[in-house]
Amino acid sequence: VQAGGVCAVVVELRDAERTLTAPTVRRLREGWPLVPVIGYCAERNPNGADIIAVVQAGLTGLVVLGTPGERGNPLRDALDVLDALELAEDEVTARRAWAALAVDVPEPARVVVEHCLKHARRALTVDRVACALGMHRKTLWGRLDRAGMPSPEKIINWARLLHAAQRLETTDWPLARVAIELEYGTPGALRNMLCRYARVTPAQVKRPGGFELVLRAFRDALRTSAGREETVEQGHTA
Repeated sequence: VQAGGVCAVVVELRDAERTLTAPTVRRLREGWPLVPVIGYCAERNPNGADIIAVVQAGLTGLVVLGTPGERGNPLRDALDVLDALELAEDEVTARRAWAALAVDVPEPARVVVEHCLKHARRALTVDRVACALGMHRKTLWGRLDRAGMPSPEKIINWARLLHAAQRLETTDWPLARVAIELEYGTPGALRNMLCRYARVTPAQVKRPGGFELVLRAFRDALRTSAGREETVEQGHTA
């Protein structure tokens, strides 16, 4: 299956020989960590233990078609599949970004940056991120500041721009659709954010390598922020 340029493996809970597919899911996730694996269940009365086993093996998403009360609703089922593919696409984007950024993120800030990358599909706020991580807003600010990282707002904006860049580069979606999908107020708001943060235009991001342009700009911003913090500390020591 392919959606938005990201390939996904779709597996049923049990194969043609009725063997549980949990070991297969585990091998796929270990061998190809950037490829999402979506579980697919169309059984009328699926076994709960089977679902738990396959999910614990490392599924990116799970689609249970024809849930009670919605039997035989092909539109609902199709939307569920599309939602699962979009979530899988988001995970791939987050994993790809984190693989490149992790080396420049100090330990105290890792959980914050990872969370923003994974959940940037929706319009995040500092309060929502702090709540999700079980800390006060001021604690979140202080943790990033002490680690020499950009502010929480900037981390959120960068994460959202990476997801926007991924969609612009790998799909034929116009800027307006990407802006709607990622809950930007207007296409102009997304265009301005790309220019302000990454110094690129939507047309540049649309070309092959557009995602890498934004990713490199984010990495440079992290390194610049860390360098500035180090300079300040050295000044205080002197």
